Amino acid sequence: MKDILDNLIELSETNKVNDYIAPLPKRMLTFIIDYAIYVGGIIFLIQFEENYILGTHFEENFSALAGLYVLFFPFFYKTIFEFSFGKTIGKFFTSTKVVQMDGEKISFGQAIIRSLTRYSMILDMISILFIKDRNKTLHDVLSKTRVVTDNYYKGEFV
Repeated sequence: MKDILDNLIELSETNKVNDYIAPLPKRMLTFIIDYAIYVGGIIFLIQFEENYILGTHFEENFSALAGLYVLFFPFFYKTIFEFSFGKTIGKFFTSTKVVQMDGEKISFGQAIIRSLTRYSMILDMISILFIKDRNKTLHDVLSKTRVVTDNYYKGEFV
């Protein structure tokens, strides 16, 4: 009997989370903002290199550093921000956050799964096209998380 009651409570919590799922336009705006931050960093690195690094003995090291930024910034940025705050800078602007299916804060492992799954921008965009159930993406499904509006906290308005 206790197992049945626990399952009903879990289902109820999941349904509460689903009631506050962030709409797709907000999620797309979040993506654009976060991508703009990434591109802005690349533009900064290019300008910095052109103005201060070219022709110096730091040129080779800087190119390697810039390459590391291009490859790893999206992973570390999204993993650290989503684990620490439940949101990236883009999610701060759109008033959305990432939670577990029961409404709790996501774990570090879930943040890593989300980041690895969407590591490729193309994979991230394609997942939106194929998983249309309640505005979920591939990284939501695999990490067992949801993006909800900020006024959701364990099923209650804050």
